[in-house]
Amino acid sequence: MHYDPKTNANHFSFYMYDNDSTECQIVFNGSKPQDIERSEQIVLTGKMDGNVFHASKILMKCPSKYNQDKVEVTETNATAFNN
Repeated sequence: MHYDPKTNANHFSFYMYDNDSTECQIVFNGSKPQDIERSEQIVLTGKMDGNVFHASKILMKCPSKYNQDKVEVTETNATAFNN
C-alpha cells in the first residue's frame, strides 16, 4: 500500500489478488479508506488501463467490531475519476 497525504491526499495505490490469484495494481483517486487492512473482501468499480486498475469506488467487507458473526460494509468513492 502507498498513501502519503502530505504529498497527495487524493492518491492511494496498492496491489491485490483477485479470486483467480492474479495480482493487479490498483489506483484510487481519493484518500485511503479507514480500516482497509481489516477487510475480508474488497469489491472495486472502475476500469483497466493497461496493467493498472483505476478504481472509482471501493466497497469493503470487514468483520463487525460490534457483532462477532456479522459483516460491516463500507463504501468509498473517488474524488475525481478520469474516463
